[in-house]
Amino acid sequence: QTLKIMKNINENLNFYLFDPIIKNNKKTSKIKIFNFALSDKKGKKMLLMPFYKNINLDSLNSFELKNINKYKEKYLNKLDIKIKKKLVKTATIDSLNLKSDFIKLDVEDHEYEVLKGGIKHLKTNKPIILLENNNKIKKISLFLKSLNFEPYQLFENSFVKNKKLLGDDVFFIHRSLNVNKLV
Repeated sequence: QTLKIMKNINENLNFYLFDPIIKNNKKTSKIKIFNFALSDKKGKKMLLMPFYKNINLDSLNSFELKNINKYKEKYLNKLDIKIKKKLVKTATIDSLNLKSDFIKLDVEDHEYEVLKGGIKHLKTNKPIILLENNNKIKKISLFLKSLNFEPYQLFENSFVKNKKLLGDDVFFIHRSLNVNKLV
């Protein structure tokens, strides 16, 4: 969904997608798909994948079982969910030497680790960061604040400071950027 919105804003943007499970050979000059997960270390990590009737509920794939269990208790408590494990490759943002102006992360409570693996990238590129509000948002906010990023939310087509970290989505914008010119 974000991909479609961003392409409508600027068709010249490059997109880098990271997914250790997806088997997609459909590449374009503007879209590059990496078949590994982002984290704070390069190596391998156990990905937990919930299945219902042999169908992977892939939007819930996570490195943390408590994340899957929380969702299961809230929405799927009567279903027989099986957890399969898969050892996947991981890399850090910094190891990729990419340039970015915008980062959207939805990695099921692994956002802090991904950002920690991209300190050099964040300091150099100062991308706008969009995160889904989650259990680690306060920890992430403190970490990003140490790199001069401030939390915002989108309200009536404007960015407004979001010190209380309210809402479903939280944007982090570097202090050096003029927030008023972004929308």
